[in-house]
Amino acid sequence: MATRRLATHSSVGARTLVDALRKRGWTKHRLTKELDLPEGLASRWAAGKAVPGLTYALLLEEVLDIPIAAWADTRRMRAVRRRRARLAKAMGKKE
Repeated sequence: MATRRLATHSSVGARTLVDALRKRGWTKHRLTKELDLPEGLASRWAAGKAVPGLTYALLLEEVLDIPIAAWADTRRMRAVRRRRARLAKAMGKKE
């Protein structure tokens, strides 16, 4: 059996999801079946390529104990915060 190298996860939510699945001995396929997810969605979350919407985030919190806040720390959110800080600085305001 070939071993796969784990992807670098780009969010706290993605890392937490992978850890939670490991602890329970679940696969992304099982998560997909348990939560009736569209095919490939759990893989995109685990790779940090997508984040769940509120409904799915609530389900993940209930089923896997992943705090909703874990999904807020994404690359996109950090970029938005940096842009907001630069804009505030340019306007002479403090955040």
